[in-house]
Amino acid sequence: MTKLTFVLLLLSLTAMVSCRRFRAAGKDDGKAPETVFNDGVQVADDLVLRDAARGRDVPLKIYYPPATAMGGGQMPVILFSHGSGASKEQYEYLGRHWAAQGYVSVHLTHFGSDLSVIKDKPRLSAMSELREASNDTLNIHARPRDISFVIDSFDEIEKRVPALKGKLSRSQIGVAGHSFGSNTTLLVAGARLYEPDGVKTFSDARVKAFVALSPQGTGRLGITKDSWQPIAAPVLLMTGTEDKGMDGGEDYLWRLESYNGLSAGNKYLVVIAGATHLTFAGQAPKRSGASIDPAHLAYITRITTEFWSLYLEPQPDAKTFFTPSAFAAFSNGQATLQMK
Repeated sequence: MTKLTFVLLLLSLTAMVSCRRFRAAGKDDGKAPETVFNDGVQVADDLVLRDAARGRDVPLKIYYPPATAMGGGQMPVILFSHGSGASKEQYEYLGRHWAAQGYVSVHLTHFGSDLSVIKDKPRLSAMSELREASNDTLNIHARPRDISFVIDSFDEIEKRVPALKGKLSRSQIGVAGHSFGSNTTLLVAGARLYEPDGVKTFSDARVKAFVALSPQGTGRLGITKDSWQPIAAPVLLMTGTEDKGMDGGEDYLWRLESYNGLSAGNKYLVVIAGATHLTFAGQAPKRSGASIDPAHLAYITRITTEFWSLYLEPQPDAKTFFTPSAFAAFSNGQATLQMK
């Protein structure tokens, strides 16, 4: 089967199992994100919120639905936490896709673990800086507090972006993140950090559902096998069979530890065959001639959108998507699903 034939089959199967009521123009047809970038999604950039209490700035980039699809009511809001060494400018494929489906996607920059840490530095030096930033307790603690601060600031965001006035739902909030951002996401969900001076928690009950892409396992950042047990809210975790840890010594099985540590009840784990760590950032592997598989991006956008549909709207019919048979049909067996 050629790649073109496979993608066409994928799109056909996607249409067959789709059950979400999309409020934005068009429907989520499972196409690779680059094919829907001209969908009228609106972007508010260069917003900086000032947290006076912490003396900290939090830059934002906000993706929201086309003007023709805004409607008269409020819209669910997703806050996105980037990985170490990234910023609000990355993960555009997710922000645009979610906005095209009727969500407001708010992407943060977490200073101290952002792109500025590695900008213009040689690869070895950059990797060292990334490790240091990712293990810095100040950064680990600041990130979930950034998320809660942005939620506190919804009124201010609506003032700064007139098109969003009265549109940000306070009762339909989700948080997602990649890599170090997945750690941030799960801390907001209620994960515990076991640090030398005691247990730390950063949970925010205003958030109703969580998506962790490339979640991190135990052995660093104050995370133990007991860290995730307190999380009660719905969680979707996604990784790939080529999703290695920063040092290369940890394979994707290390990333499954977070799922294994979660208590039962609305918890989902998806593993995509062949997906790498950078796949979830919408990037190709950093090796000569490497390219990203558009089917992988289609899996990520579709699965996450169905999850938001189920837990933020909610659309009860979306439950039919999260079944082994629907998953097998949707992904041609390339994405596996576990639930508890």
